[in-house]
Amino acid sequence: MYLWILKSLTAEVITETLFNCLSENGFDKDYLQDNLIGFCSDGASAMLGSKSGVASRIVREFPNIVIWHCLSHRVQLALDDAINSVSQVNHFKMFLEKIYSIYHVSNKHQLELHNIAADLELEIVKIGRILGPRWVACSARAAKAVWRAYPALYKHFSNYKNFLGMKKKMENLCFLKDLALMIEILEELSLLSLALQDRDVSLVKADRLLCRCIRALKNLKENPGKHEVQIDTMIRTEPFKDIPFQVSAKNIGLPRAQLIQSVIDNMKSRLFSTANTRKLLSLFSLLEPNSWPSDLTLSPWPEGECQLRQLNELIKCNIPVNDFRDYIDNRYFSDCSLPPSIQQAKKIIRS
Repeated sequence: MYLWILKSLTAEVITETLFNCLSENGFDKDYLQDNLIGFCSDGASAMLGSKSGVASRIVREFPNIVIWHCLSHRVQLALDDAINSVSQVNHFKMFLEKIYSIYHVSNKHQLELHNIAADLELEIVKIGRILGPRWVACSARAAKAVWRAYPALYKHFSNYKNFLGMKKKMENLCFLKDLALMIEILEELSLLSLALQDRDVSLVKADRLLCRCIRALKNLKENPGKHEVQIDTMIRTEPFKDIPFQVSAKNIGLPRAQLIQSVIDNMKSRLFSTANTRKLLSLFSLLEPNSWPSDLTLSPWPEGECQLRQLNELIKCNIPVNDFRDYIDNRYFSDCSLPPSIQQAKKIIRS
């Protein structure tokens, strides 16, 4: 395989290098015209710029392809937007930023943190510096590491005059509640992100996963999560007995319902929200029996066959009407194999 090195990170150079690389490896423009289905990236402006990004330049050559923004990346951006839409200061974010600034200035401090809580030390080292709106630090693993090491961290901060601000923050019951809430939200988004990264995930399955995550967040909005219900019992245990929890008038907690609803709204707006995307999902769902009308027993299915023609045109794959009808009629028989054209189309959709 021929590999090409980018001379710069401009959209023009990236596009030219991409086409040169494909051509040198046997994928000329005639082949791509017949077989190129879509282009996916992380959403950087150089990649998905509406006028001069890489995706826009590729569409000029191949106007029928699908342009896609990585779903896992969009989940992260949805969380970022939700956090930024809440006007109250997020004490947990500031807390992690402070830990980074304290324990990344010297090996001595890193060793101290490691002795306090090995899990937390590993997470803080991995998250790196927090810059800009991207809340990389706020991962489910880092949040749970703080949760597990809470008494030990408090004891450590109590031994240093320079860390009295951190100590007071951990004495604030609202901070502990904010931590529990963020763990609940981040765990749901972490489950979704991991599922979206599965090699076998398709857009149709991703849509179901997103809807399931939104349902879970709606349930969380109405009912406290497992970490939240543990707080009252936890602060009465032996490890927490030395922490004089109190409610500070200056540091009020996050608006719980507002934050969760903001995450839900941003997920809906960023994920599968446009008319073109919904149409794409509708066509892809055509080959998923669980999305068919509940009263559909046997073929023909006129509406489905109309969509079949659109799907064939979109994915450049010919599924004969008879194959589609066989697929419908035989879906309940385990001994009937899928028609080859249906198998091929499913592979294309999964790509």
